Amino acid sequence: MVPEASYEKISTTAKLVAHIRSFTDIPFTKEIAAASGAEKDFQTLAGKSAELMTEQFAFNWEAQNY
Repeated sequence: MVPEASYEKISTTAKLVAHIRSFTDIPFTKEIAAASGAEKDFQTLAGKSAELMTEQFAFNWEAQNY
């Protein structure tokens, strides 16, 4: 695994995209999201609506890409 310091320069926007892509079948997206701390940033920004937003984003992402 790459040291934590390597992920310090990843923007919040990039982490949010990584989090949403982790619900797709794109290879390595779950691993990238986990390694970068994407879910933590998403939870921080979304707060109480995180679960609802995740479900809606994942649904829209899949519908858009098929």
